[in-house]
Amino acid sequence: MTSRTRLLVEHPRTCDWAGAGGAVMPGADFSEDVVAAGALVALTGDPAAAPQGQRPDVVWIADGLAETHRMRSLWPGLRWIPRVRCARATTRYTCGDAYLGGGFRVFQPDTAALRGWRVSDNDMLLDDWLAEATALGHATVWLVAADAEARATGLDLEMLERARGRYRGRIWLSGGAREPRHLANLAAEGGADAIIVPDALVAGHGGAALLAALGAAPDGGAQSDPPGEAA
Repeated sequence: MTSRTRLLVEHPRTCDWAGAGGAVMPGADFSEDVVAAGALVALTGDPAAAPQGQRPDVVWIADGLAETHRMRSLWPGLRWIPRVRCARATTRYTCGDAYLGGGFRVFQPDTAALRGWRVSDNDMLLDDWLAEATALGHATVWLVAADAEARATGLDLEMLERARGRYRGRIWLSGGAREPRHLANLAAEGGADAIIVPDALVAGHGGAALLAALGAAPDGGAQSDPPGEAA
């Protein structure tokens, strides 16, 4: 676990994100003059359409483990991070095999819902997805908290705590941050190596306020990624 959380800005086209630890943007938007020296750059899309992003100091994002594996196979020289949406598992009911008198079947709850969160990747449980990500050698994962994103009242720190207890790699988190105090809550709890915020949050509150909430230095709390990071 790192001591500081890196601030990354998503789609930073409409804000001054100087001082942040990095940015997430489509590969087609990347150019040398939009990224400050030393900032982490995470790109989405197809590297074939963004030759300028085919560099060892850039990471690429893919949705789901299968797609990340496919892209990593096509572009083995690039660093890949799987992204997945996570939501609280809802209780499901199935017909049990047991019968009561009168021929009525019994509806039984799916106890998997009690285990926390499901992910958009093959409707897996988050715990199982993280175990598979570990087995596939991913040293970093990006978790998008869908419930928190919909509520827009703060980050899903409970989900983060769950993930942190089951995954030893680096966790990027997004979804739900709408004001600096949400980042302050994250800083107090810890557990995320990076927080990805929308450019509107930076434009509305200023990068300095967000960095202060994280307790980060002006470089966004950036830390060097270990050599050979394959995500």
